[in-house]
Amino acid sequence: MIIRKEIDFSKPLTEEQLKMLDALEQMDDSEIDYSDIPEMTDEDWDRTVRVRDILKGDFVNLSGEKLSRAEAEMWLTHFKHIEQLSDSEYAALYAKLPPEDPKAAGA
Repeated sequence: MIIRKEIDFSKPLTEEQLKMLDALEQMDDSEIDYSDIPEMTDEDWDRTVRVRDILKGDFVNLSGEKLSRAEAEMWLTHFKHIEQLSDSEYAALYAKLPPEDPKAAGA
């Protein structure tokens, strides 16, 4: 599930918000509680992509390996909604998807 919150950066931060940011800035990384976040495995990182790469039509993962057409299409569809791409922007990127792998199609 994705939760999205719009932040109005035109309003100045309150004194309380400034104090919270200062406290976070002073905090050592070892003080951060990660217990509610699952650890990323090498396999997780291999499936990870950069939004900017997908939105440029570069369908590669963080390791630089080309994504299959199915993976690229899944990421593109996912980012279409998150980045609120117009239909024409989506169509232009869709046209850049890698060709379908005949082996994956059962040929």
